Amino acid sequence: MDRVRRFREEHPLKRAAIGGQEWEYIAAGRGERALLLLPGALAVADSTWLTLPHFEERFRVIAPTYAPVLTMAELADGIAGILDREGIQKAAVSGGSYGGLVAQVFVRRHPERTERLILSHTSLPDADRARPMQWALRLLRWMPEGLIRSIFRKRLLGLLPRAPETAEFRAYTEEVTRRATKREILALFWRGADFLVHYHLRPGDLAGWPGRVLLLMSDDDPVTPEPARKALQALYPKAEVHVFSGSGHATALLQPEKLYEVMDRFLE
Repeated sequence: MDRVRRFREEHPLKRAAIGGQEWEYIAAGRGERALLLLPGALAVADSTWLTLPHFEERFRVIAPTYAPVLTMAELADGIAGILDREGIQKAAVSGGSYGGLVAQVFVRRHPERTERLILSHTSLPDADRARPMQWALRLLRWMPEGLIRSIFRKRLLGLLPRAPETAEFRAYTEEVTRRATKREILALFWRGADFLVHYHLRPGDLAGWPGRVLLLMSDDDPVTPEPARKALQALYPKAEVHVFSGSGHATALLQPEKLYEVMDRFLE
């Protein structure tokens, strides 16, 4: 956890009241262009501690902590409010896993704020997948906070292979999930259900948007099996696509150099 502690010291959280909610975020880096890094299911700004340092020499980088709002629209609008606070008109937007869901909503609600889009190891809305989530939410509401934290922790750790390269991030995940509140975890799932049920994304949604899209995938990602990956490519037919091999849902941990090479080339 030494690198995490050092990252937190060098990247203190900023706070702002936006839309009646208290938001926390990291604003770092320098450069004429901006990069918005959207966290995954950990939902906290410092979960970008591995990625953000790679980009902050060239970009103004914003990484938000997700406020416990219940809809993706509220989340996307709050993040746009953070850009306003920082005086950023437009940013390249990168979202992985859960952050990829957020990114797809953001670019549709705020296309004029989105320079280009990176979607990593993520998927599309699917009402059939939402039903078990909605059922689980009804049960989770009545569970004690400690039990909900435990379920959440096991779910996220289950996505990380046990390997030397993932040890740091496993320790970080343990720490973050042990202090997550019931309200924050339930809000995370409610937003996921909102995305799966209420969003109907189509290839023509971004017809008037001039930006470019990069899709990052892994050929053995258990979260996005082959049908989900094909559906994503069909939704973004003009996107650049890069498929990693053997890195599952943890490409940023297992193959970081290859990942950054692809992202750097796209962001040039």
